[in-house]
Amino acid sequence: MLGTAFVLLTIFSLAHCIPLNQIQQARLIANASRTLFNQSQQHCICQMISSLQSISALNYFSSNQTCQLFSSNLTLAELDLDMGWIVIYTNQSLIANMFGPSITSTSTTTSTSTSSTSTPYCPSMFRNQTGYATDANPQSAAIGDLNSDNKLDVVVASYGSNTVSIFFNQGNGIFSNQTTYTTNSGPRSITVVDMNFDTKPDLVITNSLSNTASIFLNAGNGSFYCRTDYTAGSHPYSGAVGDLNCDGTLGIITANFGNATLSVLLNSGTNTFPTITLYSASINPFGIAVKDLNSDGKLDIVVANQGSNNVGVFLNQGNGTLLNQVTYTTGSKPQILALVDVNFDYMPDIAVSNQGASTVSVLLNAGNGTFLNQITYPTGQNPYALAVGNLDSDSRPDIATVSPGTNTLNILLHC
Repeated sequence: MLGTAFVLLTIFSLAHCIPLNQIQQARLIANASRTLFNQSQQHCICQMISSLQSISALNYFSSNQTCQLFSSNLTLAELDLDMGWIVIYTNQSLIANMFGPSITSTSTTTSTSTSSTSTPYCPSMFRNQTGYATDANPQSAAIGDLNSDNKLDVVVASYGSNTVSIFFNQGNGIFSNQTTYTTNSGPRSITVVDMNFDTKPDLVITNSLSNTASIFLNAGNGSFYCRTDYTAGSHPYSGAVGDLNCDGTLGIITANFGNATLSVLLNSGTNTFPTITLYSASINPFGIAVKDLNSDGKLDIVVANQGSNNVGVFLNQGNGTLLNQVTYTTGSKPQILALVDVNFDYMPDIAVSNQGASTVSVLLNAGNGTFLNQITYPTGQNPYALAVGNLDSDSRPDIATVSPGTNTLNILLHC
């Protein structure tokens, strides 16, 4: 066995280092700030790059697929050159520039004949897409474990073919070919939720051409019973589910683009929805979300009124009835919204994409279910869909929108 050799490795300054460099037959000797298990080498590299200055180096152990990450304050470390592992280090001041063209590094050698090879950059930690055929004109998608195998499956509503397609997860990031079920006419939105509390997620679909909401109950193995249709308002574009009358059952709410209303379908207690109550919204209600806005323990509703350039807030009286909407101005043609606490006051705020203004509006909750004037942020051209989540692991909510006209994903990172 070769003797162990150690070299002091410095994480160099901007003028002296290769931006991303991999050294074979080596490992870094230092205290790791994080250890990840069951990781590929590429994913380990992605974790370092996406940290944006919080991680400066890593070890990857291929024998047990373990990744050690080292914090950015590491400036001097020992390098063990014959352990058969890999150390990868980077100049943190260059990380933010690595999300562009591929970076190649030159070869280097040491007295122990270690070699250096170029490593491909990792754009946003995602691999190239894999396409799966759907039916015509897919409009929306949702995710859930539909067959109780602890793997997340994908459901797609296809407006052009009046179908819902299920893609079962094979467990390795590969999905089966679609299994389809016939919907009513013009499925627009899809929600995955356990409607009858049997621990199996069901499907709730809004159908804009047939003015209905449909429920597909899960049979227990990922297959679904025949749908049940319920009348909604005119052209329901989106839907949500929640217990609006505190009876322990889930009701259905739809935003009805065609007649400027919201529909509330309360659950009878046997998972049927015999009556519908309509509430006046503004022109062309589009996106909808449900959350307790005023901390009274009752679910409230917010809708994006595309044709009137505002959002409407419906506070819940607690028995399944809603107060008249209160509107707040947004940008032009608000589309999709999310309710999330963006300023850490434990109250949900409103974020909405404005397709006509190419902006996102954020309306902060005043603390009692009323909202302050919008704050606008520029985004990509004519944003349509919007989602909110912690995208850079800093415990702050970030905003993502998509722009169909330019085929772009737009990211607004929280300060």
